[in-house]
Amino acid sequence: MGLPHYDRTGRPITSRDWQALVTDGDYRVVARTEAGPVTVSTVWVGIDHQHSAGGPPLIFETAVFDRGGPRGREVRYATEEEALAGHLAVLAGRLV
Repeated sequence: MGLPHYDRTGRPITSRDWQALVTDGDYRVVARTEAGPVTVSTVWVGIDHQHSAGGPPLIFETAVFDRGGPRGREVRYATEEEALAGHLAVLAGRLV
């Protein structure tokens, strides 16, 4: 059995629905900002990165990329509101 899948509201969905949504850039991207030599990207991934460790499913993530690839670590969130706030915090230099 695979990992559970969730839509952007945190509602469980089938893997078939997830596969359709994850390829839709308009649905997947929460925020993307070019900031000098880096890009800050916050996306819905729809798979719980808590891996049943307790707490709400972490289905969004923010990552920082530069021309050489990923830079730093990903920060994960349970809600779209948290993800957007995290995106802004990364831009302000407070995370990642």
